[in-house]
Order: sequence, then structure tokens, then C-alpha cells
Amino acid sequence: LYCDIVKTNTPASFPYHKLGIFSIPSHEIPAQHARLFGFQLCPVNFELKRPGSMQDHVNHGWFANNGGCGYVLKPRWMRGLKIPPEIKSDKSLKITIISGHFIPCHHMSNVRGKSSLSVQVHLLGSPTDEKKFETQYVLELKGLQVRWDRDSTVNNCFVFSKVKRPEMALVYIILRRNDPDKGKRAIAQACVPLSLIRNGLRIVPLCNDKSEPIFGWLFVKIANDFFEKER
Repeated sequence: LYCDIVKTNTPASFPYHKLGIFSIPSHEIPAQHARLFGFQLCPVNFELKRPGSMQDHVNHGWFANNGGCGYVLKPRWMRGLKIPPEIKSDKSLKITIISGHFIPCHHMSNVRGKSSLSVQVHLLGSPTDEKKFETQYVLELKGLQVRWDRDSTVNNCFVFSKVKRPEMALVYIILRRNDPDKGKRAIAQACVPLSLIRNGLRIVPLCNDKSEPIFGWLFVKIANDFFEKER
């Protein structure tokens, strides 16, 4: 069924919601899954989703692939009539979370105790490729600087391997705060296609829950083997 749908969408344009192959409400359909089937038109229904939902963040991250102009060219194999086999290699994406700087610190102070921060790293795309890792929570110092590399017991290095469709994958990062009085909640995020991630020490600009840039970033170390030949 998957190959038939992709081949159908190669020479023509079909709206994603017209085929009736999914028995779930339209507001719960991830746009990323529509792209995996080669649909050129993917209506995204945010009527029942509050601003700042995960699907909103992923949609903004996907169109970062072209500077936000509103069009992303499908991979070459989706524009042909032959579906290639899924990639099987020893390539991987390695992300090491080092530190965070100028983290949003609204309502940070409280009388019950100190706040702590963690970073969730998601790999989104093909359902077989999707994975999630999270660092331990570490204490923050008024949001100016948070370090995950000082304590050897803190797991801050994550490896995503055996990614079968890297050209359709995105890396979604969520910064979470644990307040003694308010519990755990997301305070910032970043989403970027895997194909745009470069090797080396990198700064990851953060956005708020409305995908608006904020003055804050994460400092990370990247080893991306999937697209090293394209650089």
C-alpha cells in the first residue's frame, strides 16, 4: 500500500485528507506522516490544537529546510517511479548536550526549592526511525548557564543509529524545567531537519512555544554521518 500511494503521488497532486485511508480525526494527523507518503498538499488542522503544540513546532521546523518560503522539494526517490529499499548502514547521528545559555527564567524563583532543567531529544520521521532520549535534570543558576557535562554520572550523549529514511527525519529538542511548585513543563524548543545539521560544536537557537525565536541557546557537539558527503 505504501509503494502504491507514493507512486500515485509522483506524477499528480492529491490532498492528503481526501483519500480516506486513515480512520482518525484530521486534527490528529501528523503532517510529517503525510510527507512520508509523498503528498504535495498536506492540510494541517490546528483548530483543536492550542498554539505551541508539537505538530506546530514540527511544521515550522520542516519548512526551515528552505528558509520558510513555503515549499520543500521531495527527495529524489519520491519523484521517480522506483521506491528504493530502506537504508541499512552503520551511519549514525550523535548529539552531545554540553550547556544551555540565557534560558528563559520567568517565574524561576520559588520559596520551596530550586528549579532544574533537562533536555529531550526526539528523532521524528518514519515511524520505525522515531526515538527519544532525555538528559537528567540539573540545577540551573538563574538561566544564565546550565551545564550537563560537569557530572560524569549525567547522561548527555545520545546516538541515533539505523535511521532508514534520514532525508525525511527531523531532530526535535525540548528544554524542560522541573519546578518544585509547578512540576515539569516545556519552556523552549527547537526543530530542524536532519539534512541541515552540521558536524562539530554548534549553537542551537531556541524558540518559545509559538515557534518565535528567543534570546537563548544550547551548546552541543554534533557528529552527523548521514549527510557528510553533501558538505
